[in-house]
Amino acid sequence: MPVQRARIPGLGFGRSSWQDAGPDPLSQPQFYRHIILRRFLSFLVDLSILGVLVSGAVVALLMAKIVTFGLLSLPFALGVGLVPLVYYTLLLGGPAAATPGMRIVGLELRSWDNGRPDHAQALLRTVLHYATLLTLTPLVLVVMVFNDRRRALHDILSGTVMVNSPDVGENGDPGQKGGQPPMRRG
Repeated sequence: MPVQRARIPGLGFGRSSWQDAGPDPLSQPQFYRHIILRRFLSFLVDLSILGVLVSGAVVALLMAKIVTFGLLSLPFALGVGLVPLVYYTLLLGGPAAATPGMRIVGLELRSWDNGRPDHAQALLRTVLHYATLLTLTPLVLVVMVFNDRRRALHDILSGTVMVNSPDVGENGDPGQKGGQPPMRRG
């Protein structure tokens, strides 16, 4: 007889191998050590990378504007605005479930069911990330500080959790193997 699994809080993505919650921060603190600092540092790294990508897109926009006498200005301007959306969606929904900034500091994104998020969930999380940062920045930070799993508002709403990657050790240092459960794709 198959095991009945509970629904996941958030927007109802996936199956729950963690039952009603992710790893318990008290019994498995290695999942959440230094998460807020690491998230901030990874955001700075990714912001730098996005700065380079957007700058390249702006140069392409200016060239297209000159060549087409301004006819393609609007489509290219919209394309420049999509660069961060595509960046986060493809990388968070990809095999590593992490952006380059997250990989550098030893973080990865997991669905609430301990699997990697798919591209639809990564897109939802990215849209919610920018929407909450642009409108509710202080609230996003307050939610992270007072949440045992250090989930931001966009993580809660999209059914995701940020955890230390398997290369992060028990004391939270990158480069040491940690004790995380195997990851499911699905």
